[in-house]
Amino acid sequence: MYHPDFARLLEHLRHSVKDFALFEAVYLAGLPRRDLARMIGVTERSLRRRLRTVRKVVSQSIGSPDEVERRNDLTVSRDYFE
Repeated sequence: MYHPDFARLLEHLRHSVKDFALFEAVYLAGLPRRDLARMIGVTERSLRRRLRTVRKVVSQSIGSPDEVERRNDLTVSRDYFE
């Protein structure tokens, strides 16, 4: 199920987090890192660093899974953060 709060959060992150499109491609759309790195013309290592930075910003934006559950903002599987 696609929750409206999740849609608003995605929209916010798309506009405010540099390289969020890379995060979406890998973690939400399932594009292999190797393929994405090739598509954007960087090494896999460089892509991993960029994704790590985005994950940190996203995590800070929405908090830990426990914090999210306590706030009832959004239900997110713990696997989402790995």
